[in-house]
Amino acid sequence: MVRSMFSPTLVNVVAAPHSDVDQNIPLNTEVNDKTFVLIIGNEQYANEIKVSYVLNDANVFKEYAEKTLGIPAQNIHYLVNGTYGQMLNEIDWITNVIKVFNGEAKVIVYYAGHGMPDVETRTALLLPVDGISTNPSTAVKLEYLYGKLTAYPAQSVTVFLDACFSGDSRNAPLFAGRGVRVRPRADAISGNLVVLTATSADETAFPLKDKEHGLFTYFLLKKLQETKGNTDLKELSDYITQKVSQQSALVNSKSQTPQVLVGSGASASWENWTLK
Repeated sequence: MVRSMFSPTLVNVVAAPHSDVDQNIPLNTEVNDKTFVLIIGNEQYANEIKVSYVLNDANVFKEYAEKTLGIPAQNIHYLVNGTYGQMLNEIDWITNVIKVFNGEAKVIVYYAGHGMPDVETRTALLLPVDGISTNPSTAVKLEYLYGKLTAYPAQSVTVFLDACFSGDSRNAPLFAGRGVRVRPRADAISGNLVVLTATSADETAFPLKDKEHGLFTYFLLKKLQETKGNTDLKELSDYITQKVSQQSALVNSKSQTPQVLVGSGASASWENWTLK
């Protein structure tokens, strides 16, 4: 069940398979009842261009979370085309979960959609579907999200971001007509937090059109499929970085280099973290 655009009503979303990673999803018989997942997929924007394949990305990632990682459906919140208020509400939900589980929660956050920079401060932002790219106050600061995710102790917090923060997007420049391309500020992150992002610096997060997925998400799902979810973050991040970089050079003739950001509290252990 997912939350729909501009409404708290829950609706069923069933996606037909589009590629190899959408089928033959491995099944895990173990139940990971202390792992919690927040998935946000923003595709249809009221004021900005659409981001292709995002709902397919988010929906299939949700299937892997349930089937391959063994996470109960009640532990997964899935927000489709989230408004500013809905995104803040879901961030509050996952923050409260971390708080009440007193350091025992393992948390996964997945976001696909528009990212953008504050042109003045070069701060990275997530753009809700009712947001406006020329007005940073209508978007959610990444530093706000990271602060909420590390406000209380957790076993681990892993964030996947299939977005870029330069003012570009999968389909066309988000700042079309304004000649703006920004290198987002690289801020250090703290806490027991690891972030895997689709791009570095001022690169674009491209789609993989023949698979109908974001390039980053496709190889994230592919590794989970190949390993049946039995992979650590070092192996996963190395695989995604290599495959995305190679595929982007071949298909797009442009660089797309995923990167890993490691919080100060995770630096000694993150490579051995698992999603299961």
